[in-house]
Amino acid sequence: MNITAKDIVDLLAIKHGRDVFVPECKTGPSVGGVPRLDAWAMNRSWAQHAATVYEIKVHRSDFLADKKWPNYLDYGHYFYWVCPPKVIAPREVPEGTGLLWTSVNAKRLYTKVKAPRRELEVPNELFVYVMMWRARITREYQAEDAADYWKQWLATKRENRELGHRVSRSMAKLVRERIDEVDTKNQWLAKQNERLAEAKKLCAELGVDISWTISADAIRRAQREKLGGDVLHQLREAKRVLERAEKEIAAEVAAPPTS
Repeated sequence: MNITAKDIVDLLAIKHGRDVFVPECKTGPSVGGVPRLDAWAMNRSWAQHAATVYEIKVHRSDFLADKKWPNYLDYGHYFYWVCPPKVIAPREVPEGTGLLWTSVNAKRLYTKVKAPRRELEVPNELFVYVMMWRARITREYQAEDAADYWKQWLATKRENRELGHRVSRSMAKLVRERIDEVDTKNQWLAKQNERLAEAKKLCAELGVDISWTISADAIRRAQREKLGGDVLHQLREAKRVLERAEKEIAAEVAAPPTS
């Protein structure tokens, strides 16, 4: 894989995703031929803030021919060379600097030599350049130029619209589920009302007044009493019929035979 300087810048941007990261960073006004850093980063910390300078080399010949790199040391507490694997050997790194290698597929960065921290004051000209030319302070967006600003604005607008659609769909689903739940409960209540009406009718036939609160035992007792009374009445009627039949048969037997 042919790893380019842009590939390395992209990896550094990921590494410093939470920091201030400026590729192709000037160190002051353009007049006078000020040094231009391949990349510069500063962590977001008041207590232990640190600036790091990155010098990118994708060809070994560029590293061997570079005589300007000492001019970059004053702009960061750390200085790192960054290159594809084996372009710069760890033993070749100048004292006081560090070395990062990319993976063979340019997906990761590996520290081959850790750079020591150097105590210094980063020149104010660099911060002025970053603030004036590489940062845009707004209420919502941070962008390097107008085009980037509107790209972010449009992206945010699309995200908000998609979020609105998702919320709307979720609310509609919730409402449908709630309506189905209410319909099911209403159907159940309707069946319960039918059963209650049948129970009232049965209680009325049993002579039980349910206008007042009454226990289920009382209803069952009334039912047994009514059923018991009906059976007794039927037995008495049967006895009377049998007694009458017995008398008629006896009368027939006692009567003299006819000639």
